[in-house]
Amino acid sequence: LLPTGVGHADVLNFEFHSVWFLSAWDVERITRQYGGSVERMCDLCGEEKPGQAIGLAMITVVGQCVGAKDYQQARHYTKALLAAAYVSMGLLNIALFLLAPYLVGFYAMPQTTTDLALSVLQVNCVVTVLIWPSSFTLPNALRAAGDARFTMVTSMVSMWVFRIGMSYVLGAWLGMGLFGVWTAMQIDWAVRSLVFGVRFLGHKWEKARVLEG
Repeated sequence: LLPTGVGHADVLNFEFHSVWFLSAWDVERITRQYGGSVERMCDLCGEEKPGQAIGLAMITVVGQCVGAKDYQQARHYTKALLAAAYVSMGLLNIALFLLAPYLVGFYAMPQTTTDLALSVLQVNCVVTVLIWPSSFTLPNALRAAGDARFTMVTSMVSMWVFRIGMSYVLGAWLGMGLFGVWTAMQIDWAVRSLVFGVRFLGHKWEKARVLEG
């Protein structure tokens, strides 16, 4: 359970570290408040919920296949469930993208801040559709096969190097502010997507040991 929990912990701390960075840079208060508002807006809209739900199902289904030593079926169901995650999240995020101007309008913010909110939300919708499932749903198949150590190390290294490190580079050094912090998060997703995709296409995860209770 520890590798799986650690692998997901970085998702929970993003709002904390993004607000912390913004405070450190002394960005005006309304922008700091907006940073948390966008995160909560995304959570309320549930843009990632289909992928999370399918990821839980993937652990059970792939785990059964691995237990039967049927890795061909494990690959088949992983691909099928990953496709379902892409389709469901695609439909939801297309709707969210189109509704974003109205959702942002619920907040009484200056026009500059509203424009920033809209751009961050819509870009996040696009990136979520493209790489979120392969970044967070796919590794559940590896965990189900007992390859949890690899997913844990990859998640932690990617978080500290790309999500947090690139937040400094883009947000502070390059002056991108809030948009830079969110871009760093998406770079982290892209790196995970690449690494987990290569791992899944290979065969090392098939040799991982699964603890039997």
